Amino acid sequence: VVLLSELAYRDSRLVGRCHAVNYSTFMLWRKRRENSGAEHAYAHAMLVAGDNALVAIRMGRHTINAGRVYFAAGSFEPVDFRDGQVDVDSNMIREVGEETGLDLSAAERG
Repeated sequence: VVLLSELAYRDSRLVGRCHAVNYSTFMLWRKRRENSGAEHAYAHAMLVAGDNALVAIRMGRHTINAGRVYFAAGSFEPVDFRDGQVDVDSNMIREVGEETGLDLSAAERG
């Protein structure tokens, strides 16, 4: 999992410092919500079906967000970074695949 700090919006871009942490560290950070200066960022892929219906997911009982319904998403991970920048598209493709089984690698962007 990647947490972010020193976030700022500059020249139409979100910039900041990234910190790769173990999942257990992330869970402890999430539980305590101390003023650590760190933030959690992620991207939601809003899927639109051919009939214009939105595709959302209900999180399974075994997840930390059990029962919640939202668009597929997941934390940024070190593998999502290329040349110091997060590859948001790659993150969303992976997360949608993990959470729905759908392969978005050839999907049309809207």
